[in-house]
Amino acid sequence: MFGGGEEHFAPPDEFDVDSLKRFGVLCGQLRHAEKPKQQLIEKMCADADAVGTSMAAKEIAAGAVIRHIKSWTGLKQLCGWYVLDKLAKDYPDTFRYLFGLQLLELGADHIPWEDPKLAPKYESLAEHWSCVFPGHIVDLIYKGRRERLWAAAHPDDVKKQKEEEEKPWAEEEPRRRWPRRVRPTLSRVSARKLLLGNGLHATAPTRP
Repeated sequence: MFGGGEEHFAPPDEFDVDSLKRFGVLCGQLRHAEKPKQQLIEKMCADADAVGTSMAAKEIAAGAVIRHIKSWTGLKQLCGWYVLDKLAKDYPDTFRYLFGLQLLELGADHIPWEDPKLAPKYESLAEHWSCVFPGHIVDLIYKGRRERLWAAAHPDDVKKQKEEEEKPWAEEEPRRRWPRRVRPTLSRVSARKLLLGNGLHATAPTRP
């Protein structure tokens, strides 16, 4: 029974050679996917599920899809999103749960809503997510979409808003700076007087 941190010291999951080979096949297909074709998407989804039956195997397969989405742009990135969408719909007990943990971050940072060519494809893809993922996460993704589109259409307003937000911090920063400590220095005369006052003789150093 876990609960006191013992789970962090559990031995790592082990994967057999066949599972690792299937995982390598999935990664290779994702890497070489150029356009989101239906047959290719179905094949990658089948290969992702075939990596292994354990939850650990599902996690590394889902991680490969998420890494692909974060690493690529354009149509290659869209391939990863189609794979994520289909896996989440076809395997709710495993992949939907795993993708749901990171969907908000992915949707906020890795959907090119500003792209006029790809945005309609993402809108068509995401319009059914409320039936797949938690509704509040989907609502936050669409909220972020509206904010990004507004920012793209009003760059001057965004710049002005950012300057207004940073102005109080810019005014406060000088007050937080402590003055540099100045190390006191003695002139030769003052140093000689100090030495003589202590009963010492100031002599010039001799060269060896």
